[in-house]
Amino acid sequence: MCGGTVAPDGHCWDCGASQPAYRSHLETTLGTVAAGVSDRGKRRGVNADAMALTGTGDWTIGVVCDGVSMSPRAERAAQVAAAVAAVRLDR
Repeated sequence: MCGGTVAPDGHCWDCGASQPAYRSHLETTLGTVAAGVSDRGKRRGVNADAMALTGTGDWTIGVVCDGVSMSPRAERAAQVAAAVAAVRLDR
């Protein structure tokens, strides 16, 4: 991946390389305190998992939600669940 513009066919307009599928690789960080990585599995076209990181006081909180891939919009449900849980736990 050269960082160029991705065309509608999923390839880079600049170098022609095939680009990763939507949500196939996700990364998140909380400053220099914590990080999380999630990759798409071999059987599904979309990574339905989600994660969120937050911190309160001396605590670092990581929330991971396993998307139920057979459900409609599983990736969105997992994203909402992770975000809401992180906000709730940060209180």
